[in-house]
Amino acid sequence: LKLTVEECKMREIVFFNTLMLSVIFSAVAVGLVGWDPKSGRFSNAQLSMDFPLADETDERCLCSKHLQPVCGKHRGQSYVYRNLCTLACNQKHLDGLLYSYDGFCCQERPCAANALPVCDLRGRIYRNQCHFENEQCVVWKKHRQIIKKANVCPCSKPCPYYEQPVCDSYGKTHKNRCLFKREQCYLKLAYGIEVTFKQDGPCCVTRCHGRSSQQQDITICDSKGRTHRNLCDFDKMWCQERRLGISTARIMHKGSCRNVTSAKEIRTPFIAPFPDAFWPALSADSSFWSKLINHQQLYPYW
Repeated sequence: LKLTVEECKMREIVFFNTLMLSVIFSAVAVGLVGWDPKSGRFSNAQLSMDFPLADETDERCLCSKHLQPVCGKHRGQSYVYRNLCTLACNQKHLDGLLYSYDGFCCQERPCAANALPVCDLRGRIYRNQCHFENEQCVVWKKHRQIIKKANVCPCSKPCPYYEQPVCDSYGKTHKNRCLFKREQCYLKLAYGIEVTFKQDGPCCVTRCHGRSSQQQDITICDSKGRTHRNLCDFDKMWCQERRLGISTARIMHKGSCRNVTSAKEIRTPFIAPFPDAFWPALSADSSFWSKLINHQQLYPYW
């Protein structure tokens, strides 16, 4: 029987995973490693161990201690079970527990959201190398097949990372037009989703991401008599109106428009209260927000 290098590596992983289970069970037996049957995790603070292995939840489970690991999934979390009998017993007590495949669970690595597509020889496309490798492990566990990466893949054109934001039809801001086109291509091939270019510049709906909590606590009344929950809501509205060519409003006072008699006007002559170029500086400048809240003059900041 001839095995490829990749198949040898996969079989080696299965062997060492089973060996590791045996070692950990021995460590639990002599008190070197703790185990919480409720969470199903082994723990050892000195070793920074956090190991998702499940065992019987009921002493009435009559399962052998034979090590023949299987992987199951419950509420999105994968657990290694000692053997199939152990998993089947747990299914009686845990709603939604499903058998995934024989062997140790694949490591569920968190993957970046950026689209740098990878294709396999079956014609399937993945968001990036990390997602491909996660799927590669699962396919091996379930079907004992190695999926290989194709040399050529659509949507994988290299892009520069300069900052020149564009907004798509789903309200997502992309760092530049090249990265948008790559994402657009991936979504169409992978999911059949049609995303189109909407406008240059960041999307209005994302303008307030990462703003300080202080901005979220100020109710604003504008010059068109509309109340906004906070500065960010006002800025998004102002951004949308500007891009539609509608006459933009300015801040009139803090508080609801219904409470005009007790409100103090924020005296600023600027129709565009928060230009794009000023947002980064304003976010970091707490004195700006305190002056705005206290209705002081804002001229030095513009």
